[in-house]
Amino acid sequence: MSTAEELFASDGASELTPLAECAAFVNDGQTHDVIDAVTRQFYAETVIRDGGSQEAMQYLTESPVPQVMIVDIGDSPSPLTAMLSLTAAFTEDTRLIGIGSLNDINLYREMIGAGISDYLVKPITEKALYSALQQLEEPDEEIEAPVVDPDATQKIVVIGSRGGCGASTVALNIAWSMAEEKQHKTALVDLDLEYGTIALALDLEPTRGLREALENPSRIDSLFISSATAKLTENLSVMATEENVNHEILFDPAATGALFDALGREHECIVVDMPRATPGYGRVCSKPRRRLWLSPS
Repeated sequence: MSTAEELFASDGASELTPLAECAAFVNDGQTHDVIDAVTRQFYAETVIRDGGSQEAMQYLTESPVPQVMIVDIGDSPSPLTAMLSLTAAFTEDTRLIGIGSLNDINLYREMIGAGISDYLVKPITEKALYSALQQLEEPDEEIEAPVVDPDATQKIVVIGSRGGCGASTVALNIAWSMAEEKQHKTALVDLDLEYGTIALALDLEPTRGLREALENPSRIDSLFISSATAKLTENLSVMATEENVNHEILFDPAATGALFDALGREHECIVVDMPRATPGYGRVCSKPRRRLWLSPS
């Protein structure tokens, strides 16, 4: 067969191969059902097959590259390597989502840094996958979002003269007002790591990144802030934790400054619920604009 005939035959074969907008390769029924239910809401043509990264690579050699590929790497001994092998076959417009069993922030950071769009931990939920696919629809908006000048960020620190005087309630209401009434990007931070009540009052799952940020300020960056904060509304993010009172917590003196500077680059207002006793916390913020002192009366 001549070269021209081969090209003609190849073109004819590609016309018969349906172009899937999304292709998924999974290893378990629960993940299969979630992907099937959610992708129907986004794509007209979706291919879902059994397998992992190797089956995904085989698919790419036989079919056109889809817009989105979801790959189960839960059984892979080296999840990052498995994903990187797939990115080499992608075009610039293709988005890759990994699904794995390892819940590791370092692995997540490495994948995002390597150009992988998202990484979800099993068992995945329809809400988590829907959110991941929805973010793929507007990737440029996230990249081109303006960075807030940390020096222009309004910082409000609330501290009570004694326990039970309502400082946390005031901090919460100020943050809500700034976010929902003033429409400012606002971060609410509960610096009472052991007895803070902000997460409980808002019925939020406490985040795990606050202590790590205070102990290792070198790890603080925009990705770390994103993973360590819980998004309550479009404009209000909350950083709160519940540490064991029996564990000694040692803070780097420069940590709070680095934390609030990083928060200031992404928020227009930072509201801090400050505990009365703050051993080893370092400075609270670089340029406080307002302090509210509450008396028991």
